[in-house]
Amino acid sequence: MTIFIKSRQFCKNSNKGFTLVELIIYLAIVGTVLVFTTYFAIDIIHGRVKANVLQEVHQNFRFAMGKMTQEIRRAKDITSLSSSTLVLDNDGVAEAVTFNFDAVNKKVTMQIGSGSITDLTGDEVEVIGSFTNLSYAYPTGSNRSKNVKIDMTVSYKNPENMEEWEASQTVETTVELRGCLLYTSPSPRDLSTSRMPSSA
Repeated sequence: MTIFIKSRQFCKNSNKGFTLVELIIYLAIVGTVLVFTTYFAIDIIHGRVKANVLQEVHQNFRFAMGKMTQEIRRAKDITSLSSSTLVLDNDGVAEAVTFNFDAVNKKVTMQIGSGSITDLTGDEVEVIGSFTNLSYAYPTGSNRSKNVKIDMTVSYKNPENMEEWEASQTVETTVELRGCLLYTSPSPRDLSTSRMPSSA
């Protein structure tokens, strides 16, 4: 009789499975791990997208600003200047360089002489900017120092206002025309001669 009871007790213990509480705890742990894993993967993806967006903005900004700075420094004179358009004299009309902030397409463009208009920025970004003439004359009256102020902002296109696509870069800088200095700057000898007293 005793042997029979022990055998039934053994069979009862061997068939024991997960209780409802244990199953709920197990599902909660697995769900938590899956949630954290999903958020971690999303953060990695968003981080990569943000890095690509910032790189795109920086490359467009650096190329456009570098090209404008280079041509302004090479120029001999300012042919015309408005808030959106700058025309530089580079030894004749055929070599004139025109920069334009296109407010409609939100780009900055460049044109040499009567050649084709070239976009300095890509389709992934938007550009707004302006030019200002900061040239000034020395006390002698010769307008020898010619300077152009550039205000420019490059932003990544973000029509859906997504946080990971929000990126922009802004600059406010002044560039001097150095080509004109070769033709208008007096030599140190001329300056010293003009200060010498007359012999009379």
